[in-house]
Amino acid sequence: MKMNPICERASRAAARTPRFSASLCGGNALLSAVAIFLLGLMFQRAENTGELRYEEVLGVFHALIWTELALAALLVPASAASAVSGEREQKTLDLLLGTALSPPSIILGNLLQNLITAAIFVFSGLPVLLTALLFGGAGFTDLALLFGGILLSAALAGSLGLFFSALNRTTAVAIVETFAAEALLFFGPYGLYFLLRNYGGAGNGAAVLLWLSPLSLMEGLLFRATGHSDFALLGDGRLFEAALVPTVCLQLCLMGILLFLAVKVISPRRRKRKFTTEQNLIK
Repeated sequence: MKMNPICERASRAAARTPRFSASLCGGNALLSAVAIFLLGLMFQRAENTGELRYEEVLGVFHALIWTELALAALLVPASAASAVSGEREQKTLDLLLGTALSPPSIILGNLLQNLITAAIFVFSGLPVLLTALLFGGAGFTDLALLFGGILLSAALAGSLGLFFSALNRTTAVAIVETFAAEALLFFGPYGLYFLLRNYGGAGNGAAVLLWLSPLSLMEGLLFRATGHSDFALLGDGRLFEAALVPTVCLQLCLMGILLFLAVKVISPRRRKRKFTTEQNLIK
């Protein structure tokens, strides 16, 4: 199976840079620090009270999953936002478009490269996550689904980065717009839901807005894995578990739209041929 040339080139270049190793080590160091800190608090409380609560173990596991999601949602779009705009800044985008590679291959290759990086980071944190399951909890199937949810959210964030990277000429502007749009996508539906429920008189039907946020996908997967809800104030965790399929479909549709728009933006525009009067007469 032949690998996408853009993905292969970017993957090799990223793997050789100290920034990739530093990001990988830094992310896992942060994940380990969170695990050690939360487990230390849990054991200290158990030593004082003489009991170890199973809910606290689940809380540590949830915190580590949310930390991995946050790191993936920050690292992937930051890298994707420089993919096309970086080529523009280096005056190499026109040369790249002049090769045999099509615009869809360029966009999908950059997205795939960022997903490979995210997958390496996610799976490298598996030993840290397993420390929270020493007392029982989610199985390997649940872990696989959670990792899939993190990668899907990372793919959506990367699609945002590629869209704004194709839209802007400078990487700095693309990164700012990407993070602003990502914050709106992740937290905007929850803010709108609170406004409609508390001031708009909307009932449970407004909960459909929560499906638009990738946070709802992770909440549903976590509730399915452990039966513990982090968003209890918004409703029962079964609400998010029941919305898993619609949330996945919405994320895939949004990701497809963003990638399609990114391809359209960088595709060379064909100019219509203008005929002279003599050519029109001959025609």
